[in-house]
Amino acid sequence: MKFTEKTSILFLFSFSIFFVSCGGGDSKNINETMVNDSLSKISTQKDTTDNTAAVFALPAPLQISTVLKNGNVVFSEKLLVPAKKNRSFSSDYLRAINLGVYTTDLGYSTLFGQKQTTLNYYKEVNTLLNDLQISANVTSNQFKQFEKNLDNSDSLCTIILKSFGQWQSYFQENKREEDGLYILAGTYIEGLYLSLNHPSIQNKKEFRNLIGQQKLFLENVLELSNYMDKKPEFDDLYMKLGSIQQAYEPIAVVVKQDNAGNANVLCSYSSKQLADLTAAVNKVRNEIIK
Repeated sequence: MKFTEKTSILFLFSFSIFFVSCGGGDSKNINETMVNDSLSKISTQKDTTDNTAAVFALPAPLQISTVLKNGNVVFSEKLLVPAKKNRSFSSDYLRAINLGVYTTDLGYSTLFGQKQTTLNYYKEVNTLLNDLQISANVTSNQFKQFEKNLDNSDSLCTIILKSFGQWQSYFQENKREEDGLYILAGTYIEGLYLSLNHPSIQNKKEFRNLIGQQKLFLENVLELSNYMDKKPEFDDLYMKLGSIQQAYEPIAVVVKQDNAGNANVLCSYSSKQLADLTAAVNKVRNEIIK
């Protein structure tokens, strides 16, 4: 079904937590806070008794990068979408899903202080926005603000998150919700790809929590699609996300809330299960960016 007056959709990207995590302040417990914040929202998302609202906790473009940064991993440019001259995509579906991919890479390079790489990826994002014919009223000031604040990671994080929210609002207001979903899917896939390909963080508790959280996010992305009219490209998206969901199947995830209302994720998997998930995500991601 399409979004209607009887069905309001609330997207929860947990933006507020990222404004804190972008800065250089105390990040001792930021990973745990991030997981608990998002999972608390997931655990309450279906508490709607009148069928007039659906609430979805969804992946935000800086989530994975923030966890990686606070996990003290080494920045790896080779993991980003390779630079390619005259890159073009044949449909809005591919443009939108790659906009999600590029925005995630943009956030990754921003948080790790890679100024030139950050600027390069912002240019790619801007190109995709133009190709998707997003109104100039939405994007006109974003690029100038971004160039002006290249030395201020806090400001760049704010611009990225604010812009991401504006794109989603634009698509919903202009009855192009499926493009917003494709961007979310690209953001999700690239974020999971980055997390699974940084081995140095995989022995930390935060990583196990993150993998469990991403399984729940995947379910939300798939469920969100039920509120939209199906387009031909949905079959391709379902196939891609379905292969990741299948790899996730044997990975057990349980969410429990403590007395303080914090949500704790219990996630268990074997080395083989993690390797199978990594292979599935890598395959899907590499198919998207061709």
